[in-house]
Amino acid sequence: MILTVKRGVVYLLGSSASQADRDAFAQQSLDLCDASSVLAILPSFNYSRAIIFYASEQNLAEVLRSFDACAINAAIHENLLIPCADDPAVRTLVSAHILSDKYAEIDTANRTRVFPDFISSTFLFRDGPISFLEIAKLCSLWDAGPSGNSSLMIDGKSYLPKQGEHDGSLEDALLLQRGFPDCRCIVTQSLTLGKSGATVLKVHPVFEAAAYGNSTRPLYAKLDSLQRIKQEMEKYATYVESAIPFFMRPNLIRSRCVLAGQGYRKGLIVGNFVEHSEPIIQAISRGSAGLPLHALVDHAFRTWRLGSRIEKNVSLLASLAKMGLVRKRPIRQEYVPLAKSFGLERTPGEITDMLEAFPAAEHRVGAIHGDLHTDNLHVRGIEPVLLDFYSVDFGPLVYDLATLEVSVVFGGYTVANSEVDDWKKLVDLLYDRPAFAHPPEPQIHGSTLENLWIAVRQLRCIAPTLEVSGNDYPIAIAFCLLRNAGHKRESALRTAYGLVAAERLISQLIGHRDAKVR
Repeated sequence: MILTVKRGVVYLLGSSASQADRDAFAQQSLDLCDASSVLAILPSFNYSRAIIFYASEQNLAEVLRSFDACAINAAIHENLLIPCADDPAVRTLVSAHILSDKYAEIDTANRTRVFPDFISSTFLFRDGPISFLEIAKLCSLWDAGPSGNSSLMIDGKSYLPKQGEHDGSLEDALLLQRGFPDCRCIVTQSLTLGKSGATVLKVHPVFEAAAYGNSTRPLYAKLDSLQRIKQEMEKYATYVESAIPFFMRPNLIRSRCVLAGQGYRKGLIVGNFVEHSEPIIQAISRGSAGLPLHALVDHAFRTWRLGSRIEKNVSLLASLAKMGLVRKRPIRQEYVPLAKSFGLERTPGEITDMLEAFPAAEHRVGAIHGDLHTDNLHVRGIEPVLLDFYSVDFGPLVYDLATLEVSVVFGGYTVANSEVDDWKKLVDLLYDRPAFAHPPEPQIHGSTLENLWIAVRQLRCIAPTLEVSGNDYPIAIAFCLLRNAGHKRESALRTAYGLVAAERLISQLIGHRDAKVR
């Protein structure tokens, strides 16, 4: 099945191409074609790579006002050949346009500039002869991305932007048109809304022609800012695709992804949707997460663990600081009064200072997921399935398990109002320093929170395999408890109680450290 049409056409407006001009583009494997107007080529914009427009003093304002939107919608590389470079009125008009939020400041000394990632534009002031070979090279370097399908029906609706229109509300639809150009229609189902504001969709595509009929497996689509989409794609290439088993993660379909440099302020990732999986918290609630949790470290993270190393002369907090996590998000003040009612004695700043004052100690660092909360870890059978690799980084190996444990105990696991007192007792037992010296007992007999206890015990059995000093995991837990209070959480009570647990654990860690020194 052909996914995209090769975008090798460059349109020339306002002049006629000579044979020499055509030959210059042919050297770059591009076809230079004459066009009478933007309207005439509008239906073909999706399949072209670039456009060259000879602007005159009379039509320049109109070109700058209406042409860009069409180019943005189709990710066209635009080349405006502008006359009268020394005319103050022309230069003021062009500068005002370029200095809008779409463009960087023009370099008047060099007469040319390729502008930001989400639209590529070259303004050439015609002070002398124009080299079409130079323009052909610029156009050949422009990756226009997948061609679009303006007739694609999305959830029963069509989206046909008019000439000159670039409404932000249409941007997601335009990106989906380019991500699914070979489809007759797609039906979407909203999944989770990412913390960054990302839109994540389950997509059911219906292809124009499929030998096996119209029944197809669903895909997933993620729409987010260009910077985040580009970074996640880079993380996939650098850390994920050669390390995480393909059946333990979504697999990207790169030919459907629309990246930075291909139009718009947002980008699109498309991959296969992992069917028949469930969030890890559901398996934990049944008491059946043991095998997936062990497989997470032994299989999913195996390659990352093998590539890890022991960091010396640096504290674990310093390694987290290299990831940009330390003090990145201050503790939300609405949790503090409630935490004080539970016994919090110090201010959040004082607690953080105590933790950051821990001296250097050996700990193991390597590639880590970086955001392993319960929404980003699913289970299919007995295998873990990892989601969302935007935050993958090089950091302390214990951080992923600590993030997951805090996410489970202080957020993901359902605690009924009648169970809150039992939950607080469980936290008091589990977040006492001795509870990290060896795994907790197998279970609390008769407790309604038995499966939560079991999940923490399973994580505590795994954590020592990632430690070096013996304090790595409790320090990471304390850090995650403080960081958890930097977010708006559904349960203020559990988040505030986490601050109390963090303060007590940090104090005990300091006392244990000082006792060893004496």
